[in-house]
Amino acid sequence: MKSSIISIWVLVISIGIGAFTNAQDRNANDENVDGNFLNEVIQANSAEVRLGQLARQKSNNSEVRTFGSMLEDDHSAANKAAQKLAQSSNIAVSVNPNNEQDNTYDRLSQLSGSQFDAEFTAVMIKDHRQNIEKFEIQAVHGDDATSQYARQFLPVLHHHLEIAEHLQDNKTKSTD
Repeated sequence: MKSSIISIWVLVISIGIGAFTNAQDRNANDENVDGNFLNEVIQANSAEVRLGQLARQKSNNSEVRTFGSMLEDDHSAANKAAQKLAQSSNIAVSVNPNNEQDNTYDRLSQLSGSQFDAEFTAVMIKDHRQNIEKFEIQAVHGDDATSQYARQFLPVLHHHLEIAEHLQDNKTKSTD
């Protein structure tokens, strides 16, 4: 009888330890997902700020230059909020654009005028569509803080996408 009771207790403790370990693993995975999101967001924001600055320098189209200024302002604000969130969550992030983003910047920096405008708006459409998708997922599945961040900046991303699509639809006439 004693051995049966001991066996039951060993089983109960094993199940409890297993459940606790699984909960810890889930929490670590959730933190990792939120950390990856913040890292990607900060890199993307940094890239968008640089591309906005580049648009102001390379475009002859006033609408594209204005959009560049908007990108610079909005993504700087979003980046400050994301960096503050990462810091308060003790998440290490890279504040610089990734290699792909650097390559895009380098490619666009070789262009000017209407050629720049066409490529720039295409990149903005692609980037913002990808970011909107990530933000929509994070808004639903992230922890409270990253979910709130995603919900806060989703309208900004949608607005940027609308502008980029408008610029592309108008075939951005520049004064070359």
